[in-house]
Amino acid sequence: TDPNVWEILDGGFTTAGTYPQNQILVGPPATKVRATNSTADSIPNASATILKFDGELYDTLSEFANGSGIFTAENAGYYHIVASALSASVAWDAGERWEIRVYKNGVEYAKGEWNVADATTTCQRSSQVSTTVYLNGTTDTLDVRVIHNQGATVSLDTAPTGNYIDIFRIL
Repeated sequence: TDPNVWEILDGGFTTAGTYPQNQILVGPPATKVRATNSTADSIPNASATILKFDGELYDTLSEFANGSGIFTAENAGYYHIVASALSASVAWDAGERWEIRVYKNGVEYAKGEWNVADATTTCQRSSQVSTTVYLNGTTDTLDVRVIHNQGATVSLDTAPTGNYIDIFRIL
């Protein structure tokens, strides 16, 4: 190959401008998603339940299906996900936990922090997760789920600042 010629192999880049002096590389559109939840959704005991989110602050490429909680990337690449889930205030026995997880194509991909009761108490539990995942830009999907072992259905808190997902394409 000619060492003076650039070749774009992957990543959805295009060129803009006139060749050669004014030509630049333009990357694929940037994914930026922020969705929140302010509904007291019910999370059944011992069942990883998809957080559906009821408010979208922004979704630059319309990749997030608000109301279903499913994200399908438009472009192949690495995506960074940050999510949080906050329970309503309920009674927790020692050892009972609340945890958020990331799922890729319906398979657990990353676990968030476990919030575990040390003793019997009535309080809210929160869990956060932060991870990076490769998505193929066609069929790969992401969602976040909450699971707990409190023994009964637990509702989410209605604070959108405690129940959210952020997704950004980083590469």
